[in-house]
Amino acid sequence: MTATYPKDDIKKALFDELKLDIVYTVSLDKAVREGVVAPYKIKVIELFLDDKNKYIQAGNKEKSFMTTEYGQYQYISNMIQKILYSGRPAPQWLFLKRMHLIYNLKSKTEIAKKVLESIPEDDRTLIFCGSISQAEELCKKSYHSQTDDKNLTAFCDEKINKLSCVNALNEGINIPNLDSAVIVQLNSNELSTIQRIGRCIRYREGHEATIYILSVVQTQDEKWVKKALENFDSSNIEYLSYKNYLK
Repeated sequence: MTATYPKDDIKKALFDELKLDIVYTVSLDKAVREGVVAPYKIKVIELFLDDKNKYIQAGNKEKSFMTTEYGQYQYISNMIQKILYSGRPAPQWLFLKRMHLIYNLKSKTEIAKKVLESIPEDDRTLIFCGSISQAEELCKKSYHSQTDDKNLTAFCDEKINKLSCVNALNEGINIPNLDSAVIVQLNSNELSTIQRIGRCIRYREGHEATIYILSVVQTQDEKWVKKALENFDSSNIEYLSYKNYLK
């Protein structure tokens, strides 16, 4: 049984070698009704780019200055649009620059801290971050490409209740008795969102999973979130302003 049928060539080849075929497909909502997975609710916490604090270095070596998240995002996005309007493809490095800006927003990290403070200490919570530095800032215990397995083992053994990561726990690891997940950052890959939410909806008696997703409105981040949630029942999704949620 798998939540995500393999799409990459290596996994397809493995399925072919083992002569594995899809014999039955069930929607997530039907799986919930039939008790295959736990019921869930998704809370999308919406926030805005910071347009006041100038902490991002911009410009060039000859003329360097500090700008806000909003200013830098608009600058990069306008550059992309101007190139596209000219009929030329925008260079990949511009899209990557905008992506890295979103992944490392200080405003988002600060809101994530407050969301985590609202979750009971005894809730077993997995925190998916946009970068290693963000993962280490949001949680005392983290697991990523620069750590060993000590914190992951402690989390799986239920010796700690909070663990942050980046991409290392998207798939391939079974983590018992998760209560919630905080997805500080997702991307355009719908599969990774399904995998992350899937970590929390393993069935156990009386369990209802809560997934918190942070979304920066009026940016590419909001588009990623809406695209990623297209496969989920809208009745299980609640959109909340961070100001109303954190009251």
